Amino acid sequence: MPDFTITVTAATAQRVQAMTAAYNEAHGTSLTGVQWVKRQLAEVIFADDFNTAETNLRAAANRQLLADATAAREALIVGA
Repeated sequence: MPDFTITVTAATAQRVQAMTAAYNEAHGTSLTGVQWVKRQLAEVIFADDFNTAETNLRAAANRQLLADATAAREALIVGA
């Protein structure tokens, strides 16, 4: 990822520091403010990819569950 610089006000920098500290506390991490901002940006940039992957995984799991249920039902019918 290419580097770029942004300029923020002192108040915004303080908010980033506070939000980073809260994130670190909640997640047991020790991210710097820059690392936290990069993480937040990546979440936004890749959100569609993450959602698509999650949807595909859920669909595959559901297909497998249906196939397993169908096989179990057939086994019961054949064994009856």
